[in-house]
Amino acid sequence: MKTGLFVLFFLGVVQLALSQSDTHSLIKAINESKDPKTKIDAINTLASIKRVSNPDTTILLTQQSETLAIANNYKEEAADAVMTRAIAHSIKGEYYLALQAYIDAKTTYEKLGLSNAIAMCLSNIGTLYDMMQDDEKALHFYEESVAASVRLGDIEMEGVALNNVGYTLKESGEYEKSLKKLRRSLFIANESGDTQAIAYPTYNIGSVYMKLEKMDSASFYLTNSIQLAEKIDDKFIICLAKMDLGLMNMKLGHLKEAEKSLLESHASSIEAGISAEKANSAKHLATIYEKLQKPQKALNYFKLYKAVEDSLFSRDLTRKTAFAEAEYQYNQQKVIDQVEQDQALTRARWTKNTLIISLMIMTLVVIWLFKSAARRKKSNTELKNLNLQIEKQARLLEHANKEITVMNSNLETAIEKRTRELKDKNQKLRDYLSSHSHVVRAPLARIIGLVQVYDPTDNTSIDLIKDNLQESAVELDEALKKINKKIADDYAPPISN
Repeated sequence: MKTGLFVLFFLGVVQLALSQSDTHSLIKAINESKDPKTKIDAINTLASIKRVSNPDTTILLTQQSETLAIANNYKEEAADAVMTRAIAHSIKGEYYLALQAYIDAKTTYEKLGLSNAIAMCLSNIGTLYDMMQDDEKALHFYEESVAASVRLGDIEMEGVALNNVGYTLKESGEYEKSLKKLRRSLFIANESGDTQAIAYPTYNIGSVYMKLEKMDSASFYLTNSIQLAEKIDDKFIICLAKMDLGLMNMKLGHLKEAEKSLLESHASSIEAGISAEKANSAKHLATIYEKLQKPQKALNYFKLYKAVEDSLFSRDLTRKTAFAEAEYQYNQQKVIDQVEQDQALTRARWTKNTLIISLMIMTLVVIWLFKSAARRKKSNTELKNLNLQIEKQARLLEHANKEITVMNSNLETAIEKRTRELKDKNQKLRDYLSSHSHVVRAPLARIIGLVQVYDPTDNTSIDLIKDNLQESAVELDEALKKINKKIADDYAPPISN
């Protein structure tokens, strides 16, 4: 039958110094301290000390501590109380209650971001499954604890988790893998100098060598683990190591040494209240006394073994049945919670998406309004500039119109003046021509008359005609020059300066 070797260890990693405190001083602090934090720490420490010898007291103390911590908003201390209570439930065999408590503590640690506490909680859950003889789940949680410790850089917690992995591999028969993990755990423990942390991997290595039948190595590590356990008064390690020493001496045929070791193991199991080890040591003692030909002692121990074994079997069967039923209910509730969570998540997602879409629409509207305002402002500016240009052009046009009006007015006056001048000149010309036509007409008439009387055959009159014709032509020419000069003088354009 497997034993819950590591449940007693994990909380001690954090509170080892406190767990060695005097019980009376803790009770005094609980009763007299007015500081809630001091009182909560004292209750949690006392509960941790009592978790093996009196798990029922631990459960009551942690309930009180949790209530006080929640009332004063000490969330981490409340989770620590739940963790200690989970260990007490594990020791009592109330595995389902322990699992629920571990999950509650882990949830709080995750919300607070306490990575080291999460790693410890994962390791404790692994121990719980180890106690239920579910090696696969135990190993899974132990390895998760190792990974979390490595990520966190918590070397001491890594050592604890590696010890647990090594223990589970040992129980599964994978001895070489087990030794590799356990040696690393022991190295880390030696670096820290923590006696309790050293004792556990030391015992486990000795136990592996026992199974490999390497008796010298087994004896060395088991003896060392007993010496370490005696320093810290760890009855559990003492019980297990002396039982293995007894079995080793049985294999070697050293029956007296085996009897001595097994009797000491049996006494330690009774003192520590560990029923499984009590049954195992009684069974091995019955075998020893049978070989030593002490039938009565062999019978007594065999009866004791059967009584405890039957009690353990009945208890374990009841617990496993109850756990299976509770686990089923838990899984069902988990499904319901998941559905409700999914629905809540869907509603939250819908609300979030609606809000995002609304914000996007509002943003687009604001952008559109902003751009519209910018466009209107630009249009107004352009319109204003256009109006200014139109006004300017209107003023220019008005000025041009005024100039055209003035020009038209001046042109009409000039035309009228010019028309009057032309009329005057034309009238003068007509008057002049009329008055001077006889001056031109006389020589012209004489010329015409001379031409008519001209006779080419009459030589006597040629000279006379010629002389008169020349005189009339000169006279006509003089008359025309006078007329031309008069016209030129009257119609000549004015000379501008």
